[in-house]
Amino acid sequence: MTDLHTELEDVHRKYANLQRDWTSQQENIGHMQAGLFRVRNQVQQQSQFCASLGAVMGSLIWKASSIPAVVDILLSGVQTNATDLYF
Repeated sequence: MTDLHTELEDVHRKYANLQRDWTSQQENIGHMQAGLFRVRNQVQQQSQFCASLGAVMGSLIWKASSIPAVVDILLSGVQTNATDLYF
């Protein structure tokens, strides 16, 4: 009878440990999901920013390409400052 009682206590202790581990893992999963949500939002915002920046740069290059001196500078491959484009 004592063996059964001891075995039952062991099972209860193991069950309590498993419940504690499960709760800890659920908390970890919650933290990881929150982190994933934050990273997804950051990537989406960065993607939108890059798309907007690309559109602005494309528009600026399109407008600047109507000035022959700017086209010459762009095609020459010479590194210049943006202030050098305004003569």
